[in-house]
Amino acid sequence: MEQSDATNATLVVAPHKRPYNLPQESGEKSLFSSELATLAGLTLEPISSPAGVDIGFTCGGCEFIYGLLHLTVPIRSITLVELPHPDDIAFHMITDFEQPFIEEMVHLFSAQFWRELNSVEIRGGDLHGCRGNPVDIKWHKRTASILLHTVENTVENVTHCSIRELHRVFSTGQGVRVVAGPYHGYTGHIIAAYDSTVSLQHNGQSLNVSLCILYNFLSLISKPSLKFPTYCWNHMYQTMFNPSMLSMKELTCLFPNQRVRSCLAIWLSSVMEHTRVLKHP
Repeated sequence: MEQSDATNATLVVAPHKRPYNLPQESGEKSLFSSELATLAGLTLEPISSPAGVDIGFTCGGCEFIYGLLHLTVPIRSITLVELPHPDDIAFHMITDFEQPFIEEMVHLFSAQFWRELNSVEIRGGDLHGCRGNPVDIKWHKRTASILLHTVENTVENVTHCSIRELHRVFSTGQGVRVVAGPYHGYTGHIIAAYDSTVSLQHNGQSLNVSLCILYNFLSLISKPSLKFPTYCWNHMYQTMFNPSMLSMKELTCLFPNQRVRSCLAIWLSSVMEHTRVLKHP
C-alpha cells in the first residue's frame, strides 16, 4: 500500500490487465511494457519522480510505475499483510520499486525459518563479519540474541542485533528445503555456497543437475535425503565404522561428480563422529 485516507487506499500491484491486448497473457500477472503499448499504437505520458527521474507511464487511463499498476480501492476491501510471502511480491522484486523495503520484507520472511544452531553472520556495526547462532528472536522488536563463535570456545559471548543486520549462512553438504520462488517445495543438499545464493542438488534428479537458489528462499532440514543406488547404500553401511574401506576409486566410480563426492564425504564424516559419541559418551 502506497498511501491511504479514511475511505480509499492506493496500492501498487502487478497488473492482471494491460491496455494492449495479449491473448496468451489474458488474466495473468505481468509487468506493463511501454514497448508493447507503443507497438499497439497507444499514447504514453511519462510519469516522473520528485527528483525528475522517469519512473513510469500513464496509458489507457491507468498509471504504471516500474511496470506495476497504481490501483485505488476502498479501504474496506483490503486486508493488511504484515509480512508478505515472496511469491506474492515476485514482480515487485524484479523492478526498482522501493527496493530497500522489498528486500527487507523478503529478509524478514526468511528469518521466520531460522532456528537455534543455525549459523548467521553480522553485517553491520562493530561486529561486522562475526558469526554465531541465534538463541532468541523477538519478532515484535525485530531483534535477535546471537551466541558468537569464539576461537577458544570457552566463554559464551551473546550480543543483540537487529534482524536486518543478520545474514543466514549455509554450508556445503547441508540439507535444505526451498520455501519460496519457482522451486518452492524442492528438497536437496547444497553443493556450493556463495554470498547470497547456493547451488542445490535437487533430490530425484541426475547428479549433474543443480539449481541456483537465493539464501532467503531456503530452510534448513535435519539432513539431505539422497537417493543413491542400493549397492552404494549397502557399501556405505558396511564402511560406516571403517572409512578406509571406501576407496577414492570406488567413490569416483559410484559418483563421477566431484562436488557430490565432497558432500558425501562431509556427510559420512558427521555420521561417524555421531557414532563415536554414542559409543563413547
